[in-house]
Amino acid sequence: MTDFICTINEDSGGNFSSFTSWDAAIQSDMTASSSQVFAISEASVAVIANGTSVHDTGDNGNTATLVHAGTTQVYLLVTLGTFTSSSVLRKDDDTGLTIDLDDNGAQITRATAQLSNDSELTDDFSIDGWTTDSTHFIVLTTMTDQSFQDHTDKLTNKLDYDATKGAAVTAATNFVPTVNVTEGSTLIEKLQVKNTATKARTLASNALAVWKDLITTGLRDNGELVQPGATNTIINCLIINGTDGTGADGLLLKTDSHAFSCTVVKPSGGNGIGIASGSGVNSDAVNCCSFGYGTAWSGSDSNWDQANCSNNAGDETSGYIPGADSQDDLTFADQFESATDDWRAKDGSLDANGLADETNSPEDIVGTDRPASNTTIGCWEFVAAVSGALNLIMAPYRPA
Repeated sequence: MTDFICTINEDSGGNFSSFTSWDAAIQSDMTASSSQVFAISEASVAVIANGTSVHDTGDNGNTATLVHAGTTQVYLLVTLGTFTSSSVLRKDDDTGLTIDLDDNGAQITRATAQLSNDSELTDDFSIDGWTTDSTHFIVLTTMTDQSFQDHTDKLTNKLDYDATKGAAVTAATNFVPTVNVTEGSTLIEKLQVKNTATKARTLASNALAVWKDLITTGLRDNGELVQPGATNTIINCLIINGTDGTGADGLLLKTDSHAFSCTVVKPSGGNGIGIASGSGVNSDAVNCCSFGYGTAWSGSDSNWDQANCSNNAGDETSGYIPGADSQDDLTFADQFESATDDWRAKDGSLDANGLADETNSPEDIVGTDRPASNTTIGCWEFVAAVSGALNLIMAPYRPA
């Protein structure tokens, strides 16, 4: 696997100051064999701008467009020839700017943007302009050891949006999602995502995406806060709608989408729908819970892939919940450490009534191993137990 890694830091010290500027610079056809990543020596890095035409100084006719040069890697779109570890890149119109290549390169498989936790990033951005597939995809994540999962006190911290506890991105523009995947296979993981506008989603997609281990909160007062696209998968996510608008909803699943071990809550209670699936869209949900909404779960058997839904929960009395072994009429305040700002499940109805899933969610939102049976419903595992290995691929999940 050839991972081209860039860092995002709004303050200083990153390769880019925002996801927006990273996307504009790096977007490319990752499926083309000419999209090549090479190792370089940090001492050899020269200031060659993104999008610059370069050639090999070896007088062999090799040419390329430089997508971006970091401190240890350079990403090239090769237009002619074969670059090797003996190649020296030179800007076409400047003999003084060169970069020495340290290996023979390989086709890019992952374009990764890692967010710093130095400060909360203000940015609303779209992933577009890419060509990807199931083995050449985009990753939006955090820098090493800088997510809420990596915090020293992750087991005792309140489970809530807190930019002081891990890398976070926020936005405040109506009708503009904080994170919007419009094309390209994308994995989004370990981020905290917020939107304070009353007419905006935090997460949205109309392309293939996997959303995993996210804390997301917003104030959307008319419509769903999170809307994964068709064939998307959402795993171990905490979704908090902090307003009480008439149509203030939580999670809307689209055609053939899949939700595993998610917690969807509205602290203010009252109106809206927690988790919904459109008529005939064939979505499924396993081990998910919805609390605080006027309608915990929306739909009927025609809305859901009923055979592949199970072990879900909610607080709506005699309400509809898809799948077998599901629970309704639970008391909101009894399920969490706090029903206002701490969504760690506690000993109660959610604990030990879930379905173990070693394929999709062997660990919870902070990396606690889930037990081999009787797991906790939702994103937080109350009792640590045996680990399972996650083998996540960028392809639509379908149950066996």
